Amino acid sequence: MGITKLESSGRLRIPALLGFVGDASYTIYLTHVSFEGLLLKVAMKLNRNQTIGYKPTFLLVFAGTVSVGCIACYLIERPMLGMLRQRMRRSTVVEATTV
Repeated sequence: MGITKLESSGRLRIPALLGFVGDASYTIYLTHVSFEGLLLKVAMKLNRNQTIGYKPTFLLVFAGTVSVGCIACYLIERPMLGMLRQRMRRSTVVEATTV
């Protein structure tokens, strides 16, 4: 709560990348299990865990999972929310004019 207050007052500047990941956090939460499983299967097929080790493989899968979640947010969630907002505005305007 304190960091949020500092950010809103302008005393703390959050990097844009962290802000975007924060905005995409719900999409990442909803999709991470599926993407993580898929990326782990790909890593196993490529034998990455034996080639580069388990920790680097985990970090690559983790980064991939967050990245794909962010891409899903940008390509799916944001446009869908924009369309829903427009639809809500239109229905509010139509209701207001018919009264």
